[in-house]
Amino acid sequence: MVRKYFIVFLVGLLAASCAQVGTITGGDRDQFAPKPIALAVVPLNETTNFTANGVEIPFDEYFKLVNPIQNIRIVPPHATIKASVKNKTLTLTWKDTLESNTTYAIYLNNAIKDLNEGNDTIIQYVFSTGPFLDTLSYSVAVLDAWSNLPNDECIVALYELNSDKLVSLAQPSNGIAKLNYLHKGEYRAVAFQDENNDLNLQDYEKLGFPDGGTITIEENTFDSIPFRIFEPKKNPEITTLNFIPPCSFIVATNNPIVAQSEINKPLGSPRQNVSLYIDGELRQPYEHDWFSDDSLMFYFDKPKQNSVEVVYNYETFSDTVNYRFKLKEREAPIVIKATNSGTFSPSKNVSFSINGPIEGIDNAKISIVNPLDSTQTIEFETKFYNSTFQLVFDREIAESVLVSFEKGAVKTKCGNSEEAKAPIKLKSVDNYGALNVTVSEYKGSIIVILLQRNKAVKTISVKDVSNTIEFTELNPGDYTFKIVRDSNGNGKWDVGEYVTLTHPEEVDIYSKKIKVRAGWTIDVPLTPKY
Repeated sequence: MVRKYFIVFLVGLLAASCAQVGTITGGDRDQFAPKPIALAVVPLNETTNFTANGVEIPFDEYFKLVNPIQNIRIVPPHATIKASVKNKTLTLTWKDTLESNTTYAIYLNNAIKDLNEGNDTIIQYVFSTGPFLDTLSYSVAVLDAWSNLPNDECIVALYELNSDKLVSLAQPSNGIAKLNYLHKGEYRAVAFQDENNDLNLQDYEKLGFPDGGTITIEENTFDSIPFRIFEPKKNPEITTLNFIPPCSFIVATNNPIVAQSEINKPLGSPRQNVSLYIDGELRQPYEHDWFSDDSLMFYFDKPKQNSVEVVYNYETFSDTVNYRFKLKEREAPIVIKATNSGTFSPSKNVSFSINGPIEGIDNAKISIVNPLDSTQTIEFETKFYNSTFQLVFDREIAESVLVSFEKGAVKTKCGNSEEAKAPIKLKSVDNYGALNVTVSEYKGSIIVILLQRNKAVKTISVKDVSNTIEFTELNPGDYTFKIVRDSNGNGKWDVGEYVTLTHPEEVDIYSKKIKVRAGWTIDVPLTPKY
């Protein structure tokens, strides 16, 4: 977890935070963290013309020192601090020579903890090696770029432009970061989740930054434009290799690694950059199906031994994953399951999945009956694609049906299906509500996301904002919206890039709940705040 850098001053009453709650024994619990005795600090906080090589900070109770190498920092980082404790006093010393006419801040970031309860205190001690302290401040809101919620799990850091030296930092509280003791000038500014606590931005850490990457301080400033924190695009790698016994695999990457033209090649055709090895032997071509530009399912005969290796090898991406089988996995039965838990809206085909690539279906071994009248059989047709199939029949006959599969009804490359029964519910349009959404005040392409309990239910990419967007067949309940301003029109939310100082695409949150009722259609205007 990112460590906290809240600024708490040694002048007046210093605040303390309760970081952990321990077991209550031996009387009342100590609810407060150790507090420095401000007037006994030597030299005093905010001392100017500072010439000492250390500071003594007495506390109001005994305490323990926690990981001082990581949790005690001086900014700018011109010295290495050594910490020691005697009785109730913390002594910080350094041998380095500090720069002249410079305002320094020493941060005690969860380094001081209560002996009994573990309550910690977070402190900033400030001094100047010159005749005055820098007195300007800079405040800015820090938000998560996807949710627009305040982000307190990061630091905001300022660096000198010429030397790139760290000059100030703060952690947001309720989404607001305030950096104090600044002098006039231009700074490189960045907010980031300091996962390794080194006060330096790493390629993998979430970050946000101002336009142009810099800010200019002329007076006490509250920046009206927030820093929007996003997770940078990661280097391509295989993130998932799931085995679906007895003979199917799903492999996925964290970034698109194949062009649409490659996806659209005929199934079973060779894939130059995706290789499959079974029992150490290269299989080419192999049966497969692209789910998307980053997910592939492939199928194979039951291996004689027990290993599969997948190799992606592209110009900018190379990765390898392996899987070793267990005997029980390789002998798993072929099972038919209804999709969508067996409940289908009017626009959804009655479909089933099976754990193997389908070679054929024997309709004579499938029956559909009305459960209220088992003598009433229903005629149907079948359609299949890879590991799913559909039953097409007159759905006006009944509100529910029972589908029965005899053993061997579906033939796959891995074996024949087991016997199965599947009760199916066929809902009518009267069971659902609808929303007609207007977004005509937006400009350019957008992505409209319908959410229920903060989970995306439906997503529609919109090129022409003058058209009404229809969300139909919605289960009754409360819904909210999120709109991505799809500036490049690619139909997905794009994060930013620090090298080019590109911000993530803006996201508008419509948190007011819209209640959907069965049989009702509601008009919803969504108006942006530019």
